[in-house]
Amino acid sequence: MLNYDHSQQDVFDAVTSVLGALNRFRAAALVRGAVSQGVLFDDLGTPTEGSQSELLISAVCKWDAAEESENGNVLRFPGVFEVSDELLKAIVDLNQSKSALELKAGAIIGVSARDRQNKLREVLKRQGLGRAHPLQCWRSIHVIDQEQIKTIGFSIINKSIGSEVLTKDEAIRRLRRRDAQDIIEELESEVCSSVRWVTPVSPFVRANVSYRVNGALINKSIHASLPFIVRKGAWPENVKFNVPRENPVTRKITPREKTKTIDLRFRENAYLALS
Repeated sequence: MLNYDHSQQDVFDAVTSVLGALNRFRAAALVRGAVSQGVLFDDLGTPTEGSQSELLISAVCKWDAAEESENGNVLRFPGVFEVSDELLKAIVDLNQSKSALELKAGAIIGVSARDRQNKLREVLKRQGLGRAHPLQCWRSIHVIDQEQIKTIGFSIINKSIGSEVLTKDEAIRRLRRRDAQDIIEELESEVCSSVRWVTPVSPFVRANVSYRVNGALINKSIHASLPFIVRKGAWPENVKFNVPRENPVTRKITPREKTKTIDLRFRENAYLALS
């Protein structure tokens, strides 16, 4: 019998459910005609050669962190696949089980963030997923459920810094989730009306999607680490990958000279800017 508390057992059961849904997805994708057409791009924007069904299965089922990554970054699989109703149902079911896993993983009981992370890792290892990146385990596959899709254009975003403006209370609540009591005490001693949470951001893939609804053109920007799914007969008029510049321009945020900052010591080059 596994020495799990109830929250770990809930995660174990949720992982079992995801793996079952993954097997059903794989079986549905291998049915003749399940994937009408598709394209999967590499990081240079070149279409990957191979069976479209196998490419889709590989993209959805590969959960391991990138081997060459020092920080355990997730692998990226930008692309689009047109699928049958039966395969679409299997994908929707898989997404539901992934959402349930994310919910259970967020409820793991532990004395600290690291303890909760270690407990999650223990469960994944027991399920044969020792190299799996947790984010990839529960990341959903985006279904573009539209009939008149104009374009899907992929781009690599080389953004060096990301920032988010929070109230002081919001920043403290977020710090509590990271068990950063020393930083909380430092922030509580300061007088400020807002807090800018500044962190480094790794390159990521984004897609600009446009489609028509009742004659109106709708544009959306969507994170694209996994392939997009469209219904049979709804293939976009144009699918492209915008090749990144050889020397991309990155945006950097530096605090004003007199701005009070507090280092987020749990993450390199991250800080709070108070105002």
